Amino acid sequence: MISDRPFNPVLHDLFLYQDEVVSWTGGSATLKAPYAWNPNSLLYGYRRSMEGLVAPYRIFNTGFYNTPAGTSILINPGTVEDRVNQVNPATDPANKAMWWNSFPPTSRMISKKHLHMCGHCFGLQTSDRQAHLGQTLENLYGPGSYLDSVLRLRFIDGDNNILDIPKSRFEYPYINDSAASFTPAPNVSNIASIRTVSCPLQSDTGITVYSEEFPFNPITIAMGAVRESPCFYLNAGNMTIQRAVIRMHGGLVNRNKAGYFIAERGLQLGVEGYNDVPFVHDSGSLFCISVSPPTSPEAGDGVMWFSPGHLNYATLIKTTQDLINIDVPPPHPFQTHEGSYCTRAGILDDEFRQYWASRGAPFPEIKKFPIPSSYLRVTKTGIESFKTATETLKNSVE
Repeated sequence: MISDRPFNPVLHDLFLYQDEVVSWTGGSATLKAPYAWNPNSLLYGYRRSMEGLVAPYRIFNTGFYNTPAGTSILINPGTVEDRVNQVNPATDPANKAMWWNSFPPTSRMISKKHLHMCGHCFGLQTSDRQAHLGQTLENLYGPGSYLDSVLRLRFIDGDNNILDIPKSRFEYPYINDSAASFTPAPNVSNIASIRTVSCPLQSDTGITVYSEEFPFNPITIAMGAVRESPCFYLNAGNMTIQRAVIRMHGGLVNRNKAGYFIAERGLQLGVEGYNDVPFVHDSGSLFCISVSPPTSPEAGDGVMWFSPGHLNYATLIKTTQDLINIDVPPPHPFQTHEGSYCTRAGILDDEFRQYWASRGAPFPEIKKFPIPSSYLRVTKTGIESFKTATETLKNSVE
């Protein structure tokens, strides 16, 4: 859920939607289908560099705190969601995209051939290519099923041309290929991960190869964003937008059940105001950072790069399962990890790229944000100014 301070992200939806009847064996429903980029969106001027994003249906099938469809969302007094509810009531249909989520979430073309999908959202964590040779994305849920009907690969270019790619043109998505012969990397405890081909070490993202050439612009993936850089959080289920800022780069530690520790480079992002708290179906969410602004919103020629991987989890809970999180300041930081996009220099990089070359789908180049060699040092004047601002804010609250 999201407040309208400092702005209401629902007003900045990435797309415009219209009603569309979707049918499957034994049923049908009227869903919200994206048909054009939203000219009022904060990111409208960047749309040509975002054409590789799948534009999913809005289904609103899961409410905040995992509320089932057809029931009311429980708002606990005194919580962040209570304060948000006072500004943007959950009972107002106009706010539905803030309080309800949609499945399936978005996926993304990262090259003319590679489509990435959230691994655990689509149940691909153990998917081996060798077990699905000859199958396509159509076989993921089965033709005629509800999930197959609502999983649609729609792309919209910067001129609002719509492309619906049949799922039969994508191979069955997978994470591992047991036929690949990667050399084990040091400090990797999970031997199965050495054959992971969507990321050399570990991954939560399935990958599928398009049998043709993607005609629009794929998204660009990049590493090494600068601390305190402005960026945007894109909700995977509903494609709403939230401003964010990078608080830390490289702050995740993963402890597996065997007791090994593996450092993961990643991002921790703080968001402005009362934010969109991630919940069910948000794991495929994305983070993007402006490289160059558009000459005008109408031109749509702004350049946006995307952080590798996708949402890991929110730090509302300090520890979850086997993941150890770093405590960072409120309101609610998000974390994203390298995930599936990356090749790591010196660690399986050659083998990883050779694998994709042998498949006739060379892996795309990973861009790198320039990291400044130095930062401006704080001054006494700056400290005094900060103290004054802090006291002013404190007095205004009291």
